Amino acid sequence: MTESNRLPESYASRWASLLAENSILNKQHDELVASFLRPFSSQQIAQLNASAARLGTLPAKVQQLVEDWAKSVAI
Repeated sequence: MTESNRLPESYASRWASLLAENSILNKQHDELVASFLRPFSSQQIAQLNASAARLGTLPAKVQQLVEDWAKSVAI
């Protein structure tokens, strides 16, 4: 890998943080689903929707990281 292709440390740490956040949110969501008995109550559905919404924020964060990194290497 050439020097110009290496991911700067700040982007690497942001990526590592996003991976950790993804793992934590997925684990929490899986544990939440496993803790509920079907059929889900309206409160449980709301909790699952909130958990899914937290997971749904990750793609935008990854996209922002990619855009920031792309801008930094284009300079």
